[in-house]
Amino acid sequence: MKCDKTDPLLYLSARVGVLSAALPSWEEFIRRPEREEAAPERQDALPLREDAQTGALLESLARGAGRPIVDLFRFPFDCHNAKVLLKGALTGQGAAARELLSPCGSVPEETMREALREESGAKALPAWLRLGIAEARHAWTESRSPQLLDAALDRALYRGMSESALYSGSAAQEYVRVRIDGVNLQTMLRMQEHAPDAVEELLLEGGTVCVARLLEARAGGALAAVFTAAPLRAAAEQHSVLQAGEAAAAALAQFARRCSAYAFGPEAL
Repeated sequence: MKCDKTDPLLYLSARVGVLSAALPSWEEFIRRPEREEAAPERQDALPLREDAQTGALLESLARGAGRPIVDLFRFPFDCHNAKVLLKGALTGQGAAARELLSPCGSVPEETMREALREESGAKALPAWLRLGIAEARHAWTESRSPQLLDAALDRALYRGMSESALYSGSAAQEYVRVRIDGVNLQTMLRMQEHAPDAVEELLLEGGTVCVARLLEARAGGALAAVFTAAPLRAAAEQHSVLQAGEAAAAALAQFARRCSAYAFGPEAL
């Protein structure tokens, strides 16, 4: 089939379809940013290099309207790298940060470092990340809490992803909403064990279930009922933090499998 290269989403999805046999599975791709945050020791350098090459390839193929949908999958790595570098700079442990960085983001490592060193360098960052770093610095100054620093960057990340999704169609918007639902469920269950009253400031807006509804459901003992994705509902019923993490990945993989029925366009991507 001949594909019109002037239609970015049509061309990009067709190209990805041809290359899909060599790309990571949805489950692998979706889980990778979370695994990097959880595992300080870099055991999977080869898959990470492959992901970086995949990201660079997709970015080179994307043009115009195709760029935002590629960014959806690169922004989480930018957020991860910003957390690592910012915590390193603020705590004086920056020397150990390099081993924890991911090569899969949209912002090169040196550009990120320069942006954290010099205010003028921040102009090279996406707007969501620039604002997120400023908010994270403020959160750290006010609280000295790594958790609140992370939360500030996470909020900025999902604002950036939601904005990119607006330019990429309903499938991309649903992807971001499902992802936010998974993060919020994990946050609620984790905080339930330690500081249930502090959970509201850590929850993210933009999911299929708004924050007010989540808090109302928790107060009424009916948290599971508000989730439409079966894996998330099951995890909420079990009140299991570990199961919630697996359920979040399963909900995204379930969504991706449904989108794979489309041959071209944002769903396929």
